Amino acid sequence: MHNNKLLSAALLLLSVCVSLEASVPAASSFASEPEIANVQISPDGRHLLYVASRDGTRAVATVDLQGARAETIALPLRPLEEAIGCRWMNAARFICSIREAWLASSSVHGRDARPGGFNRIVMLNADGSDGKVIARFGSWQDALDLQLVHWRSADRRSIFVESFARGRTPQVARIDVETGKRSVVARGNHLMPVRVDFIGSPDARVLIADALYKSTRVYWARAGEDAEWRELFRHKALDPPPRPIPFAIVPGARAAYARGLGEKHLALFQIDLEGSTPDRLIYESPDADILDRVYGGDGELLGVSLDTERPSVHYLDERDAKVVAAVDRLLADRFNEIVDATPDRRLYVIRSSSDVDAGSYYLLDASKPKAELELIGAVHPHLDASAFPRTRIVSVGPSAEQSRAFLTLPAHSSAKAVPLIVMPDDGPYGRAAWRYSFLRHFLVSRGYGVLQVQIDDTVQARRYWTPRYDLDGAAYARLKHAAQWAIDNGIAEPKRVAAMGWGFGGYVALLGAHRDPELFNSVITINAVTSLREQPGNISLERSIGNAPRWYSRKTLRRDARRSAVPIVLINGTHDTAVHIHQTRGLVRYLEWGEVPHEEIEIENGTHEFHDAAARTQLLEGLERVLNRYLSGGETEDLEDRVSSALDRG
Repeated sequence: MHNNKLLSAALLLLSVCVSLEASVPAASSFASEPEIANVQISPDGRHLLYVASRDGTRAVATVDLQGARAETIALPLRPLEEAIGCRWMNAARFICSIREAWLASSSVHGRDARPGGFNRIVMLNADGSDGKVIARFGSWQDALDLQLVHWRSADRRSIFVESFARGRTPQVARIDVETGKRSVVARGNHLMPVRVDFIGSPDARVLIADALYKSTRVYWARAGEDAEWRELFRHKALDPPPRPIPFAIVPGARAAYARGLGEKHLALFQIDLEGSTPDRLIYESPDADILDRVYGGDGELLGVSLDTERPSVHYLDERDAKVVAAVDRLLADRFNEIVDATPDRRLYVIRSSSDVDAGSYYLLDASKPKAELELIGAVHPHLDASAFPRTRIVSVGPSAEQSRAFLTLPAHSSAKAVPLIVMPDDGPYGRAAWRYSFLRHFLVSRGYGVLQVQIDDTVQARRYWTPRYDLDGAAYARLKHAAQWAIDNGIAEPKRVAAMGWGFGGYVALLGAHRDPELFNSVITINAVTSLREQPGNISLERSIGNAPRWYSRKTLRRDARRSAVPIVLINGTHDTAVHIHQTRGLVRYLEWGEVPHEEIEIENGTHEFHDAAARTQLLEGLERVLNRYLSGGETEDLEDRVSSALDRG
C-alpha cells in the first residue's frame, strides 16, 4: 500500500513535469527564421517583395496584389546565403544583393584568410524570370571595395557604387543593370585616402565623401557634376565635430541632411554643400537625441529615429506622420512604423511590433476615408506573444552616470531574486532596445532574468559615443553598475549573475571575468571580439576611433584573460564573417596557459547573427546547457532521473 502511494506520487510528479515541459517552447521555436522580412512595395503598388522562410528554406518572394495574391518564389536562397538588400528598380523588376559566407580559416591567427563572402548583385522580374547577375565579387577585400552608394539611379536603369583599390583614386561608378556596362561618373580628389565613404543623390551629380586621414576625419562635397570637391570641415576622430555630420542628400537640392548638436539634443539639420548659407535646424526633439535615419524601400529618407525609451520616429513628411498616428489608434501599445510607400503615398507598408512580438506587416490604403489594415504576414506566427513577460525600462548605475537598461523577468518571479544574465550592447542586432529579442525571451523562458544595458550615453548628447570609444573603461563600468544595481535592489540572486555579450559586447563581458569575479560567477560570449587589433574592416570602430590612439593598435584581452577567476564559455559560428573565429581560438590558448576553466563551442554554419535556424538552435541549446551548470546549480536532471529520485526519497 505504501509503495502504491509512492508510485502515485511519482506518476503525479511525472505528469506535472511533462505539463511544465510542454508549456515551455522548444529552443527551435525561438531559433526559427522570420517567416517574412524586409517587405517592399513596387512603385505602381501592384507587387510586394520580401524575404520568406518556410520549413527551413529561404527565398526572395513576391505577391501580385492585383492577381490571385499567391506567393511566388522568385529567387531561392542556398544555405549561408543572405539577401542583404532587395529593392524595386521599376514596376516590374527588382534588384537584390546576395551575400554568401565563406568557410573561415582554421588558423589560430588566420591572417592569410580574413572573413568575407562571395557576393553578387542580381536583377529579376517579379515572377523570377529573366534573371541576371549585374556584378560579382568574391573576396573579403572586394567586398569592401564595392559598396553601394545608391541602389538605383533617377532613370531606374542604373545603380551607383563606390570603388577603390590600393594606389588608385577612389571613384563612383555607374553600372547599367541591363547591359552590365560600368562607367566612372566621379573621381575623388588627390587629398582623399584610398578608403572613402560616398553618399550620393539618385543621379550621382551631388556627392559627399568622408574619410579618416591619420587621426582626422575629413568631409568633402561635390555640389554638381562639373563642380570641384570642396572641403566641408574636419575634426579629430575622438573630438566632437564642429558642424552637423551629413548623412543624406536633400532631394533636388545641393544640400544634405545632417545630424548635429542642437540646443539640448542631437538634432536634424540641413547644410548647404556650396557654403553660401549657414546650417539650418530642421528638427530637435524636446527630450531625445536623433539616433539614426529611416529609409523607405525606394531609398528615400522617411525620417529619423529618436533615442526614446520605446522606439519612435520623426517623419519628414506630414502625411507619413498622420498615417502612423492613425495606425497607433488601431494598434495601441506597439511600435508602428512605415517600412515602405508608393511614390504617390497611396499605399503604405506598415510594421507593427512590441517587446513581446517580433511584429507583423500590414498594407494600408491611404486613399480610403477610414484607415484599415490588411495583414500581409507575421514574422513569427507560431510564437504566442501573450505568453511572454513584458520588458521594463529602468535606469541603472550611479546618478551621475546612469544608463538605460531593459529588464525582463520570468513570470511569477517578483517575490524573490532570480539568477540574472547581464548583457551589454552589440548583440545580436546592435544596440540594446525595448523591441522583441529572440535571445531575451528564450533565456527568460528558461527561468533566468535578463538585464540588457545600453553602453552609450543617453543623458548628455556631447558625450553620446564616449563609452563606445572606451570599451575598457566607461562601457565596462555600465555593465558592472547594472549588475550591482540588480543585486542591491533584490532583483538578482548574489553569486548567480552571469555576464553575456555578443560581438563587441562579448569584449566588454570578458572584462568581468578577471576584474570582478565576486560579481559575476561566469562569463559567456557569442562571436566575441577578443583583440581590437585583429578586428579589421569594422566600420563602426574605425569610423569612431580612427587609427591614432596607440592603445587601439595594442589592445587585446588575451593576456588579462589568463588571470580570470570565473569560468568562461566561448561560442562561435564557423562562418562568422564579421568576427573571425580565430579571435576565440587565440583567446583559448591563453586560457589554457592560465589554467582558466573554460569551454569552447564551435557551431557549424553559424554566421555572426546565426541566421540559419539549425545553427541558431544549436546556439540556444548550448546556452541552456551551460547556464544550467553555472546559474542553476548543476546540470538539469532528465525526467526519468527526477521520477527515480522521488521514489528513492519515499
